[in-house]
Amino acid sequence: MIAAVAKNTSPLTMAMQENFSNGILHPLHTGKHTLQLLVDIAKRFDPWDLDKFQKVAKALNLSGVHMPYWHDWIYACPSIFLAGKILHTCIKFFADHLLKWVNHTCAIPPRFIHAIRGLVEFTYLAQNPVHSPQSLQAMTQTLLDFHSFKDAIIAVEARKGKNGVKEDFFIPKLELLQSFEAWQSKDFTKQCIHILNHQESMEIFDLYALLTSHGVPLVNTIHAEDEEVETTNPALSWVSRILPDKVKSGILSEDALTTFQLNVMPDYKSLSPAEIHTKYSLPDFDHALTDFIHCSLLASGEHTHWDPKYGCFQAWNKFQLQLHSAFQPQPSLCITLLSNNFPLDNCDTILIDSLGVDGNITSYVTQVQLIFQPMIQQGSDLELPSYLSDPLLYVQYFRFASHPEDCTHMMNMVTTKDMELLGD
Repeated sequence: MIAAVAKNTSPLTMAMQENFSNGILHPLHTGKHTLQLLVDIAKRFDPWDLDKFQKVAKALNLSGVHMPYWHDWIYACPSIFLAGKILHTCIKFFADHLLKWVNHTCAIPPRFIHAIRGLVEFTYLAQNPVHSPQSLQAMTQTLLDFHSFKDAIIAVEARKGKNGVKEDFFIPKLELLQSFEAWQSKDFTKQCIHILNHQESMEIFDLYALLTSHGVPLVNTIHAEDEEVETTNPALSWVSRILPDKVKSGILSEDALTTFQLNVMPDYKSLSPAEIHTKYSLPDFDHALTDFIHCSLLASGEHTHWDPKYGCFQAWNKFQLQLHSAFQPQPSLCITLLSNNFPLDNCDTILIDSLGVDGNITSYVTQVQLIFQPMIQQGSDLELPSYLSDPLLYVQYFRFASHPEDCTHMMNMVTTKDMELLGD
């Protein structure tokens, strides 16, 4: 009703009822397009001749309302202000349809479970307060999974209506899920600019109304030349804080899902390799760093004359993993130096995903033994290559003696002597 389109038409896109279940994102049904259709009909038929006007309007998939309340709103467009919300689009869709499909099914086949899982995961991912290209791709994939397996829902006759079993998915909210994912993919920077523009327009209007109501002239000057004008605006301050900015001491993972945050001030500003050997009990630190430089050189082609044997290093005893998720805590990982209380180290463990030459991802359990960054001594004209310009991790791999399914008792775990440096 608000969008002034027929009930068998999407209020957001050009999709018709028969397109609701095809899993395709159709072009937006803009307010400009709707108003132009109404103008064209009004040129041939009197809008107040309801019978004739509505017949022609409904033939063009319009509701017959000839003057939508938003017609004179300059920036109003139903395809934008009617975009799906978590509660009414996702959760209500789950309650109205998915829950009933499951309740109407006795023996649930695997394909049925795959279809339901796709929509449940979509609802879960949609609640993420911040989206990345990877999270949007994951949302798209979950919808594709549903459409690939939805035939199983029809096969078990789980979709029912007032007149019995239905063999279609002509559900408006299902089509809205496609638009929901597309709306979330709007450019973040443009959204911030729109917020700033709207906020500025409202403030200028408020100022205009205030000055006009008190008879104050609209042209004013500052009496004292050295007087500074300062404005405190919570909304603009909030936007300025969330705008993307370069993190001085942080590494963003390649999938943009994890950030490694470090304090700007290291725990040790300048350590020699010998001091690292002693403090962290890492006798093969030189060898591991040399191997890392050699492998990085072959991969990037960047050469360096910096010698790790005579270099100095900054070091940190902890860092924070900032996960790109609204549902997981943000852990801090620590390294405890050797002492009488911890003669064999006390380092936190992390799970590392590594992409093999075959394209498969393998996960490894490691403990972080050192967080460091090479430094150039003052007065030196050397430059560090890109693979040495960010903080690095020195980790120790764990090797499992056996798998849980092979053991009836506690699983033993031993560590290997293999060490590795991890960059970005």
